[in-house]
Amino acid sequence: MSKHATLEPEGQIANAMISGRNEKGMTQKNLAYVAGTSLSHISRLENGNANPTIIFLKRIAAGLEKELHIEFR
Repeated sequence: MSKHATLEPEGQIANAMISGRNEKGMTQKNLAYVAGTSLSHISRLENGNANPTIIFLKRIAAGLEKELHIEFR
C-alpha cells in the first residue's frame, strides 16, 4: 500500500501521477515540461498538497498520454 492510499481523492491523483510517470520513465521535471507547468506544482500535487482544477488534470493526463476519468461512487 502506498503512502497516499488513505488520502482521497488527493492520494488517488498523486498515485496516478506517480504511476503514470514511472510507466513512461519520466521525472517530475519531464512531466512539468510536457504539462506546461512548474516542477514545484507537480511536486505539490504528488505530495497531496495542492487542489488542481479539472483543466489542469487534463493537461497532466495529456502529458502522460492518458485519459482523465472522474466519477462519483
